[in-house]
Amino acid sequence: MRYTLVLNEFSYQIYEAMQKVDAKYSKWKYHMEGEEQEIERVFAYELYHQIRLKMESDEQKYSGLQLNGEISKIDRTLELNQHQYKGFDSYVLGRIGRTFNVQPDLVLHKAQNNREFNWQKSIVEIKTGRYSDFNDVVDILKLLNYIEQLNFQNGIFIAANKDIEEFEKLLKDSFSSSLFNKKCFVFYYNITHKDGFPEPIVQYKSLETILN
Repeated sequence: MRYTLVLNEFSYQIYEAMQKVDAKYSKWKYHMEGEEQEIERVFAYELYHQIRLKMESDEQKYSGLQLNGEISKIDRTLELNQHQYKGFDSYVLGRIGRTFNVQPDLVLHKAQNNREFNWQKSIVEIKTGRYSDFNDVVDILKLLNYIEQLNFQNGIFIAANKDIEEFEKLLKDSFSSSLFNKKCFVFYYNITHKDGFPEPIVQYKSLETILN
């Protein structure tokens, strides 16, 4: 098996499911000439579908687990702890220390009212496009808090259609390299063109690897 002790097998299967998401669900031509749209929920719904196909093909492995989208946990709100944020953005700083709604894009767990580590498999935040910098940082902070406060085995930030170099510079500018967290990952989804046809390229890195 190719997953590691820090990236659990369920999170690795989310990575595999991303490879099945057709390019048309991440970016498409809009009504105006040359204009393209990329909407987070369109991508998220297709990814949900691909993960469900994996679950249905191995019901024994997923016994007792459910995949939910935009559902709260028993803790409807948490305090957003700083987690080595070193930036100066007023929007991010204004969120730190305040409560936020627990409503992740996707979550693989036993139930809303369960916080046992063995059942808290993967929690996912998704952002599409290049122009959501400080919302991206807040979502990374949310994932770190989900891991710490809700006992999740893995927190996954899905960066769809983002320039990897720019995104990783944003993270390095925002977080201290002393932030050691082997449970938080960035999954990248970008489109290349092969023989004139769009084709997804999917890869992942741990947050710790990016920062160091």
